[in-house]
Formats: sequence, C-alpha cells, structure tokens
Amino acid sequence: HGKLGEAETAARKGVELRESPASLVRLGYILQQQDRLEEAQSIYNRILEIDPLDSKGVRLYLAGLGLCEMPERAPSAHVKGLFDHYASFFDEHLRDKLEYKGPEVVFTLLASRLHGQRDLEIMDLGCGTGLCGVALSPFAKRLDGIDLSPRMLAKARERGIYSELFEADLEACLEEREQAYDCVVAGDVFVYLGDLAPIFAAVRKRLRAEGLFAFTLEGMQNQVDQNEGIVLTQNSRYQHSRTYVERLAREQGYHVRTMEDVVMRMEAGKPVSSLAVLLQGPA
Repeated sequence: HGKLGEAETAARKGVELRESPASLVRLGYILQQQDRLEEAQSIYNRILEIDPLDSKGVRLYLAGLGLCEMPERAPSAHVKGLFDHYASFFDEHLRDKLEYKGPEVVFTLLASRLHGQRDLEIMDLGCGTGLCGVALSPFAKRLDGIDLSPRMLAKARERGIYSELFEADLEACLEEREQAYDCVVAGDVFVYLGDLAPIFAAVRKRLRAEGLFAFTLEGMQNQVDQNEGIVLTQNSRYQHSRTYVERLAREQGYHVRTMEDVVMRMEAGKPVSSLAVLLQGPA
C-alpha cells in the first residue's frame, strides 16, 4: 500500500501542475488499484468532461469495472492515440515480448485455399505496421490496408507491399470504397470492437462472390453466453464467443469454413486464448 500511496501523492501533484486527460487517468488508475472505485469514477467522469472524444478510453475502464454500459467499440480517438504512441516499437514489442503469432495464424487460415494464387485483391483491416500484409503479399496483385493511426501507416508504407493505404475508420472506408476484394483479413483488430455486425456487413459489400473473410478474435474465457457472447475485459479488450460469431455469420449469409482455438500472444507470461475464423461470402 505504501508504494500506491506514494504514487497517488505524485499523481495528485501532477494533476495540480496540469489537469489533463493524461494526468487524470494516471490518478484514476491508481485509485482503481486501491479499490477506491467511487473516487476513480469521479476522476474518470472529469476526464470525459474535458475530453469528450475519450482519447484515453475511459468509458472502456468504466465498463470493465461494471460502472457503465459496455460501449459498442473502443473510441476511435483512443485507438489512434494508442497506436500512434506504439508505432515506433510495435513490431519488436509484439514479436519479442508478447510472442505475437497473428500473421502466422492468418497465413495458416488462408494458405490451403490461396495455394498457388498470385493475383488476388486483398484488403488488410487494421493493417498496423503491415505484419499480416507481409504474410499475404505473395498471394496479392493488389494489397490495400486501412488503419486509424498515421504513424502505423507510415511504417506499413515503408514495407513497399501495399497498393493503397487509408487512414480511416474501417466501416466508413469499406462503405466508401468501390473496389471489390477476393479476400479481407483482420488480425487482432476485433478486440477493439464489441458489436461485430456492422463490420461483417461492410465486409460483405466489398467481397466478391464466395470471397474469403479471415480474422482473429480473443475468445471468451468463460463460454457462458453472457451479453450475447461479448464481454469487455478489465484491460479494455473485447472477447467474443464462438456461438456469437456463428450466429452473426449465419445471419449475414456467410459460411463458416474454419473456427479453431489458437494462441495469438502471451500476456503477463500466460497464453491468451484466441479464435481463428475463416468465413466465405455467399455465391
């Protein structure tokens, strides 16, 4: 408790010096660590007053603590800020520290179906620095990517594998595009989306007949179908159940080709259980 007490004193000084979302979120988090949830909640509410776009993802914290309704998605300003900050050390951190296997998982989902093809048009959703793009580029004559973070996109551009890169919200960009794709992929992106219905619908509009939609999800630890199969964890990531994905796929006319348990990465030394999913669009 001594350490947290010292941290709280320092955080309060920081707020006195300059009240900002960053200084307040630090204080709120320290109060939260001490189980002083009412005090933390009032700090978080203050952040939302001065930062209505919620660049610190405060609504996710509050929902994770059961103090407000679960938002349908992480705020765009929060995701953009998070990954702009992360861009310079993203690849090393993911690969070396978290043992991230997203590109391998996506490649395995698609490899048998794309074997020998070199002329596909592929869209990489939430492309980040292009880790999945590298795995997909051998199959593609056209590879496009969408991401909210300009700094991540700058890293992706350096790889020289993308035809076009779009700094945009996923659904909005898919709705605006005229281009049709043989394949759409999303590696470790839907942990920032709760309700997947809008993105499933937007992808379907861009997929050619019988096109492939490959993605990974964080699987629900407890498969009891609470909240229709969507939960928000305390570390502000959404988990989805198998039954939720199957139901949504069926409702939107997709065929489930593969759905398997995989380990995408480690967290605090423990494997994070995930789902690798391959859907096929209608004929």
